Amino acid sequence: MNIMESNIIQIGAQNSAEYSAFGDDCQIGNTLVYAFIIIKSDDIPTVEHRIAKLKEFYGIPPHIALHCRMLFSGDARRKAGINDLSKDKLHSIIRRIVKIINQTPISLRYAYCNLSTLENHFKENNNEIELRDRESKTIMKTSITPTPKGLLGLLGHMSLSAPSENKLIPSIEQCKIIVSEDKSKTRFIGKHERQAHNWMKGFSDINAPKNKVFQFYPVIKKLSDAPMLQIADVAAYMCGQAINKSDRYNFTTQLKQIRLWTSTEFVIAT
Repeated sequence: MNIMESNIIQIGAQNSAEYSAFGDDCQIGNTLVYAFIIIKSDDIPTVEHRIAKLKEFYGIPPHIALHCRMLFSGDARRKAGINDLSKDKLHSIIRRIVKIINQTPISLRYAYCNLSTLENHFKENNNEIELRDRESKTIMKTSITPTPKGLLGLLGHMSLSAPSENKLIPSIEQCKIIVSEDKSKTRFIGKHERQAHNWMKGFSDINAPKNKVFQFYPVIKKLSDAPMLQIADVAAYMCGQAINKSDRYNFTTQLKQIRLWTSTEFVIAT
């Protein structure tokens, strides 16, 4: 599809943005979630200091990222040297992160879907999709491979683009976008593979001004290098566990405590 340069609104990499959106993903069983936390850019140093103090309080070395796949795995905690984190302490860490989110304040945007439902849908349609322009004229058919990491990139777009009824939640035009690095290559739309984090790049006209299209160009950072991405990781994990109705660490209760949030479910209309 040809897109005139004058119709493109580039978002994601602007250093002067009033807000910063930090995004990470999570897969729990068939549930896929992409979550962004959105914060005033000027508030980032204060929150990073609070994260450092939280780690110090719980005996987590500064170089160890708050990564839920590690925190909630006994083997991973042992390898990281933080096996003394009990269930109660882990529960307390989640509560304190929610407290940081609310006190800052930080907004939460997340989108989710059911992997097996989408896999079955695309299989029934020969793993093909039609690409259309705004006038709904068919432009072309192309293959789709509904891999988890490809779908997570799409969910990242949706979580930021979907309109929110809460006017206190910033729109994507106001944000610098930073996403967690994932260099693993995966196929999604078309025949070519991309590094997983690059599926967050691309075009979207969801909620764009008339005759305009957004071009997503996020900044890619390692989780260990960006404390705010670590909060995004916790938020995505919390959302995934809540959608799966896990109550082991009170995820559903904690998610309900977040004051500024909006969510989108990706479903296929039939």
